[in-house]
Amino acid sequence: MTERLRAVLDTNVFLSAFLSRSPSSPTREILQRWQAGEFVLLVSDALVDELAEKLLENEIHPVRVTEFLTLLAGLAEWVSVPEGAVLSCDL
Repeated sequence: MTERLRAVLDTNVFLSAFLSRSPSSPTREILQRWQAGEFVLLVSDALVDELAEKLLENEIHPVRVTEFLTLLAGLAEWVSVPEGAVLSCDL
C-alpha cells in the first residue's frame, strides 16, 4: 500500500484559487486534486485563522469562507505546531 503525499499549502495558494476567474487555474487545480483525494492536506489552527482573515479581507463572501472552512475541517488533517517551530524565510 502506498501512502498518499502529505502537503501544507501557503494561504496565498488558497487566496489565489478563490480570486481566480479561470476554472482551470493552477491553484484551483491544486484544491481540486486535494478534494479528489490525490494528497492529504495538512492544516493547523494558525494557518486556518490566517486563511479566514485573508479571505475576508479580500471580500470573499462570509458564507463561502464558512463553507470552505467546514470543508477543511472535514477533509484536511489537522496538526499541532509547537510554539516557536514556525519557520520564516527571507528571500
